[in-house]
Amino acid sequence: MKELKGACIIGQSGGPTSVINASAYGVIDTALKSPCITQVLGAEHGIKGVLNDRLFDMGLEDPEELRLLKYTPSSALGSCRYKIADPEKDDTDYRRILEVFKKHNVRYFFYNGGNDSMDTCNKINTYMQSVGYECRVMGVPKTIDNDLFGTDHCPGYASAAKYIATSMMEVYHDAHVYDTGMIVVMEIMGRHAGWLAASAALASEYGAGPDLIYLPETDFSMPKFIEDVKRIYAEKGSCIIAVSEGIHYEDGGFVSEAKVAANDGFGHAQLGGLAAILAQVLKEETGAKVRGIELNLLQRCGAHLASETDIEESFMAGKAAVENARIRLAYTKVTSPISGRSGRSLVTPGALVTENQSSPLTTVQQLDPVYVDVTQSSTEVLRLKRSLEDGTLQRADQDHAAVRLLLEDGSEYGLTGTLQFADVSVDESTGMVTLRAIFPNPKQELLPGMYVRAILNEGVDDQAILLPQRALLRDAKGNPTTYVVNAENKVEIRPLKVGRTQGNSWVVLDGLKAGDKVIVEGLQKIRPGSPVRIAEPTPVKQGAPASEKR
Repeated sequence: MKELKGACIIGQSGGPTSVINASAYGVIDTALKSPCITQVLGAEHGIKGVLNDRLFDMGLEDPEELRLLKYTPSSALGSCRYKIADPEKDDTDYRRILEVFKKHNVRYFFYNGGNDSMDTCNKINTYMQSVGYECRVMGVPKTIDNDLFGTDHCPGYASAAKYIATSMMEVYHDAHVYDTGMIVVMEIMGRHAGWLAASAALASEYGAGPDLIYLPETDFSMPKFIEDVKRIYAEKGSCIIAVSEGIHYEDGGFVSEAKVAANDGFGHAQLGGLAAILAQVLKEETGAKVRGIELNLLQRCGAHLASETDIEESFMAGKAAVENARIRLAYTKVTSPISGRSGRSLVTPGALVTENQSSPLTTVQQLDPVYVDVTQSSTEVLRLKRSLEDGTLQRADQDHAAVRLLLEDGSEYGLTGTLQFADVSVDESTGMVTLRAIFPNPKQELLPGMYVRAILNEGVDDQAILLPQRALLRDAKGNPTTYVVNAENKVEIRPLKVGRTQGNSWVVLDGLKAGDKVIVEGLQKIRPGSPVRIAEPTPVKQGAPASEKR
């Protein structure tokens, strides 16, 4: 399958944060280094920039300027709150997006935002699939509300939480400098999620946290609120309150009267003014000095209090989006872990394959070098080890023993291999131990499954005596014997103790010594005690016909 190559677009959407540009830089920096992404384009004001074909070439920007994005607050490319329609009801925007994508050969689209931005990604991705245009659409998460599905915590939240907790500690100390009491109401962002307001409790770890926290997850009661504040003020002479902007009554109505003022492009009420409303109510009910504080935009764009962890995680989120877009493509390719030659395909084009299927797609064989597995009986292995230990045999090679091969036709393979290892277990059904040797195979003469015989020089016996097989006799009990010529030139039968065969000879362990004369021909004509005459070997005449050579 051909690798998907083309341009990419990065866009930002929704409310900005102090670290959203770190995610944008993660996308831009990684995409610029990607071999399959031919151009990196930044969309001005999110999806509106795509619809209006307002795209900036990030490859033309100063790399040092781009690097500063990691520590720059707000949305450098510009944001928007534009809600595209359901394509089944109105596909005008989608047809325009497809037109722009085709114009710039855009094959990767990265959209950095919150819940509504992820919804936009899903709609675009679904439409592109429906029209058969191959494009990887990736959402890069961002929201200080910390309520994106599938995330343990959202990029942007940590920095906002740090700002809120720090501000709470500062306000706490300021509210306690006078000997007169004070009530402070701090309004914190959070339309439907109370994570931001709850982060004010972090200040309590340092003894400077709020006395009361109100979240949108629970219904708000004004009488109970007034009662709680009066009680704490009476006990402590002061009261610090953290309240989420999205608190609502039991009927669902927002406490903030600013809800009727306006709404954003997604139909969400623009909340605000809650701190002033509650402060006025408490002033009338308690007569105390009351201050209403609205952190407003500073809690989401205060880069001077940004969390370093949040910055790094936001950058990694952008980087991961680009890498994941490529990984998804990589899933369509199966790469062999070894180099070699593949055999016939075991599946047909169009067949369904799965990640953990039992049947292979094909078999890849490494042919140079090639491994040769041979077997040796466990009895022989024990004998060899004992012979090496008692000094009967000397080790042939301290590192790797040399191995030669005899091919199926009886010829010897021209290159020498080396023994790599011997298995640590014995096959219970055969009593054999597997040995593995490795051979160079530049001409690919050795093929998988070929039958060969290995000649392995495991040890050397300098004093070994070899007896031709035709000279070995057996007595009535099956014990090995042989005929030798004694000092009186008479035939003598000699009992033997033999080991294994070596080629066409027996290895004699006992019964013969150097210098003994063994009879190897004419055995049917002699008997023990018969006198013999040892004939000198007849030299071959030079130039004699081949038929006359002995």
